[in-house]
Amino acid sequence: MQIFWLDLRHGLRMLAKSPGFTIVAVLTLALGIGANTAIFSIVNAVLLRPLAYKDSRSLVNIWGKFEKDGIPQNWLSEPEYWDLLDHNESFSQIAAYSLGGRANLTRADAQPVQVSTGNATAGVLPLLGVAPVLGRAFGADEDQSGHSHYALLSYALWQSQFGGDSNIVTKSLQLDGETYSVVGVLPKQFSLGGTQDLWIPLGLNRAKPNDRGNHYLHVIARLKPGVDSAQASSALSRFADDLRRAYPGNYGHGPEKNFDMYMVPVKEQLVGKLRPALFVLLGAVAFVLLIACANVANLLLARASAREKELAIRAALGAGRARLVRQLLTESLILGLAGGLLGLALAYWSVDALRALAPANTPRMDEVQIDPLVLAFTFGVSLLTGLFFGLAPAWHVARTDLRETLNEAGRGTSAAGRSLNLRACSFRACLGTAAACWRGPLDPQL
Repeated sequence: MQIFWLDLRHGLRMLAKSPGFTIVAVLTLALGIGANTAIFSIVNAVLLRPLAYKDSRSLVNIWGKFEKDGIPQNWLSEPEYWDLLDHNESFSQIAAYSLGGRANLTRADAQPVQVSTGNATAGVLPLLGVAPVLGRAFGADEDQSGHSHYALLSYALWQSQFGGDSNIVTKSLQLDGETYSVVGVLPKQFSLGGTQDLWIPLGLNRAKPNDRGNHYLHVIARLKPGVDSAQASSALSRFADDLRRAYPGNYGHGPEKNFDMYMVPVKEQLVGKLRPALFVLLGAVAFVLLIACANVANLLLARASAREKELAIRAALGAGRARLVRQLLTESLILGLAGGLLGLALAYWSVDALRALAPANTPRMDEVQIDPLVLAFTFGVSLLTGLFFGLAPAWHVARTDLRETLNEAGRGTSAAGRSLNLRACSFRACLGTAAACWRGPLDPQL
């Protein structure tokens, strides 16, 4: 450990003697590492981090489909929802909601505003394991046809229209001229797709459901413990077969199966379409970092050429070749970590800019932040980057005859020709490494 601290102190001193080189190298690395950190923070928030629901991996959306009619994904109708509740085999909880409503919000002390609304059964929040930050969720008696004049506010609407009033649950509001009692405020990151300013009970009437062909319900369910996706999917297909036999006029019945039902994990439903684009973007910024490493490696090779006499003198005084290589790698790690630290600061700014530039309907963008996993990613990338671009000068020193260099220096000559040739090849070598990631090992003849 003492030797490491000596190498570290000497490395800092040597980098401080060349401020121009150090600034250029750190800025080059900071741009590459900062871009990777910013994009990884989005990948982490959108794809890697679990949804903010209780045991989110067991949550699924249930859909119908009419493949012969060209409808690969369809909502469920009210009768289908009730039938599913009655013949449920695989789910511990089932709830429904609908999106896309609009209403005029009026208050005595403010101008009317149009708000987006969602309708949900009383079981949605308990199924998700979500508790309002203020007040309570809908009660079962409030989710009844004709008795559903209650509202849950989104966190954003509570802040923007009601100023974060802590007494809001004791008040009422007007939606399209009708009075609704506010029962609670939802958490900041709560979303079931899109943006809803407030939620009101769905108020389904089992005795008088809408037509079986009126499909508008999003159905969400939680798998029973011990039931896997394959078992639940098979049970849904059997349920769809039963519906086709019972209602051939609605679903058709015969050798060619038209209507069917299936399920999709809630997280996959929410962000699955973004996965290819985000991974392509992450690969693009990784290539930018590779180019930055190639440029810094060239700078370090040029610097190593200028330091050959110094290294030869240290070797003559007893420093082993391994010690010299370790010293150069230590300096590279210092540059990598400094670039990572500055890149992290750039990523903080970039994340805010990316959130502002992203389309409003991009899921989970409000969850993008520099969290511990992103910090660990940045630290790891900084270390690997430092090792990667430090290998070229370290290899150059390892293969150089330092005694010959010292003799040549005494005769007034240098080994600049050899170093120039290695620097000319370094960028090609880095590009070859990138190519290997895509098409396998490098051609040995290259």
